[in-house]
Amino acid sequence: MRFAVVFLTVLLLTQLVILGINIYEDEEGRMWRGYPRERWMAAKMLEGYDIAGRQDFRIRALVTETIGQRLAAPEIVVLGSSRALLVGEKMLRESSVSNNAISSARLVHYFSVLGQYAQRGMTPKVVLIGADPWIFKEERFVIWPMEEGVRTLAPQLRIDPKRMGMNDALHWTGYFSGLKAWKGLTSPDSVENECGLDQLRFDDASPCAVRRHDGSLKYPEDQITLSPESIAAEVLRSARGRMHSYDGYRELDAERIQAFRQFLIYLQSKGIRIAIFLAPYHPLVEEHQQGRRDWKLTQDAEASIRGIAQPLNIPVLGAYSAAKAQCAASEFYDGIHAKESCIQRILSPFIDHGARAETGSVR
Repeated sequence: MRFAVVFLTVLLLTQLVILGINIYEDEEGRMWRGYPRERWMAAKMLEGYDIAGRQDFRIRALVTETIGQRLAAPEIVVLGSSRALLVGEKMLRESSVSNNAISSARLVHYFSVLGQYAQRGMTPKVVLIGADPWIFKEERFVIWPMEEGVRTLAPQLRIDPKRMGMNDALHWTGYFSGLKAWKGLTSPDSVENECGLDQLRFDDASPCAVRRHDGSLKYPEDQITLSPESIAAEVLRSARGRMHSYDGYRELDAERIQAFRQFLIYLQSKGIRIAIFLAPYHPLVEEHQQGRRDWKLTQDAEASIRGIAQPLNIPVLGAYSAAKAQCAASEFYDGIHAKESCIQRILSPFIDHGARAETGSVR
C-alpha cells in the first residue's frame, strides 16, 4: 500500500512538472487552442490547394482535421507510414484520393483513421494499405485519453485498445517532446529561405517539400537530387543498428496478427475493396541485414501478411526485398523510402486495372 502511494505521488509530481514545462514553452498557446495550423492546412487542402514549405506540422492532427472537415467520403483512402506518403491522385490517376498515412504508423493508426470515417458516417470505396513489417510489434502504452477512432472500431474488431497501445501526442510526455521538436524546427534561425514559409499552390512545382491537397507528399528538390552514392553512404552509416521502428521487436505478436485479419474482414463487411502493398527497403539494407534477426522478422511479417490476405482474396503487391519488388538502388531517397518510380511500378496492376474497380483478382 505504501509503495502504491509513493508511486502515485511521484507519478503525479512528474506529470505536474511536465505540465509546467509545457506551459512555459507553449508561447503560442497551442496546448489550449489545439492545432490551428493543422486545421488551416486541412481546410486549404480540401479547397484544392497544395502547400509547399516546412513540413513540421503534426501529421496525426492534420489527418484528423482533414477527416473532420470533409463533407463526403473520398473514394480511395491510403493507409500506412511515411513509406506510403507518395501515393496520391497523380500516381493512381484518380480524382478522389485521401492519403491518411502517418509516420511510423502502427495498427492502431489504421483503426483510428477508419474509425474516424465511421464516426462521420463515411465509407470509402477502396482502402489501399501500405503495410510495414513493424505493425506486428508488441507495444504497450498508456493511452491518455482514449483515441475515439480506435474506440469506435474496437468492438467490431474484437480488440482491447489498451492492449494494442497507441504511441502519439495524446500523452503528456509525447506532447512535451513533440512541442520541443516543433519549437526547434520553427525557430527564426531555421528559416533560411522560402521553404520556411507556407505557400499555397495549385500544383507541386516547388523546390520545397509539398503536401499535396490529397495528403500525399512531394520530396524537396535537394533530396530528390541527392546522388545514389550519397544515399548509399548514408544507408551504410545507419545499417549498423536495428532497422527503423524495430526497437523492442523480438517476435511477431499473435494478437496484432489477429487484429489485422479482423480489420481486413471488417473492411470487407462494409463493402470496401482492399489492396495491400509492401514498400521495399534499399538493397543495401537487405544486404547488411541478411542473417540478422531484423531481416528474419521482416520476412516473417511479409509471410504473415500474405497468409492473411490470400484466403480473403486481397491482392498483395510488391515486396520488402528491392530485388523481388524490381526496384533498383537508384530508386530510393534513403534506406526505407522508395521513390515514385518504384512505388508506381509496384502499384501498376492496381492502377492499370482501375483503382476503383474490383481488386480481388489483381496480383
